[in-house]
Amino acid sequence: GRRKEFSDFPEFSAPNAIARIPDPQSADTFAASRLRWDEQQEPEHRAGLALHRALLRLRGERAALGGSDEYEIEAWATNGDTLVMQRGARDEEPVLIVARLRGDGPIEVPLFADADWRQLLSTEDERFAIDPVPPLLDRPAGVIKFHRPGALVFSRSGAKPPGQ
Repeated sequence: GRRKEFSDFPEFSAPNAIARIPDPQSADTFAASRLRWDEQQEPEHRAGLALHRALLRLRGERAALGGSDEYEIEAWATNGDTLVMQRGARDEEPVLIVARLRGDGPIEVPLFADADWRQLLSTEDERFAIDPVPPLLDRPAGVIKFHRPGALVFSRSGAKPPGQ
């Protein structure tokens, strides 16, 4: 059943690829799937865990980041490498997310120039990146220059804070 399920995925459609599908009943598959808690102390893993915790905390603090149909979202690609999303509801603080998925260099974010957005999170914060390289923000021009893939989360200053 598992091999038939995986056969729908192109990377597992070839006969030799089907053989690489892990057997869910195998003790080896179980052992390979277990979390290695000691990795938390390694810098890369510690940074990744800190980022996930910060994102979960931010999601809990900002209603616009929750999973509700009450919020409207606008999303667009500024180019083939970057996605911008604005999510919010009437009378609540909206959130702007700029995610550079590949590449580097400047991108234009028109909403960024039109409002007073304050940064809530950067994946290039020293808590989340072993060698942080923060993006450069040119607010008046509405331009963010990424040095590598990463993401920024903003909220609009002056909007009604969450829980009030």
